[in-house]
Amino acid sequence: MENAKSRTYTTLFGILALLATISVQANPITASNSCPGGDGCDGSGDEYGFLWTITDNEDAGKTFSVEVENTSPSSSGADTKGALIDQVFFNMNGVDPDPILGTDFAFTNIDPTAWTITASGGNVQFQYTGEDPTTGTPERLGPGDSLTFIIDFADAYVLPDNPLDIFLDASTDSGQGAGGGDDTGQVAVSFQNLSTPEGSDLLGANWSSSSSSSSTSTGGPTTGQGIPEPSTLALLGLGLVGAVFMRRRRMMSD
Repeated sequence: MENAKSRTYTTLFGILALLATISVQANPITASNSCPGGDGCDGSGDEYGFLWTITDNEDAGKTFSVEVENTSPSSSGADTKGALIDQVFFNMNGVDPDPILGTDFAFTNIDPTAWTITASGGNVQFQYTGEDPTTGTPERLGPGDSLTFIIDFADAYVLPDNPLDIFLDASTDSGQGAGGGDDTGQVAVSFQNLSTPEGSDLLGANWSSSSSSSSTSTGGPTTGQGIPEPSTLALLGLGLVGAVFMRRRRMMSD
């Protein structure tokens, strides 16, 4: 009898430990848009697009890993370089007040490094300043390339209860008036080297958490299937706990 109880408690502690681990796993959020077909496209027929991903690094303090990928094919654009990204924008919505760059948060591990960064009232802009070493002309983020960086919040800054809400609840005017286009969202990306007379366009999108089947965006983004939310996994775990109890009770009654 004591051995059965001991095994029961060991099993329960194992399940609870697993649930504790699951509950702190952060689901990434994504935002994407592409042309032709998405809202905000310039109608040139060029193929260009982006994918943003943010992950909450809960095991590394108040930090978030960010990736902005140029998903454009290399064969589309004004020349063989394809559509190039020269600016990226995103918004944050602090609990109170909006975070201040250099005081409440900083950017680290920026790759590639040649970006000028400005931030005001929760609105952040990265502008590429790198040059082609051969020609001296701007060598912007090309098809298949990514900008990656980490957002590191100060310990004293209070994040929302769900830290990713600082992005999910942000305003949708990011990138307004930039890049030769009028599309906006919680994130926005400026493309250059297009075959239009203007040679540029701005695409925007809104964030989608992994619990959503599709994202809401001003630019018709596409997203993949999400993984279960921690609350769903917790319910499954409680079901397992109940099943273990019932099984042990039947064994002891027999």
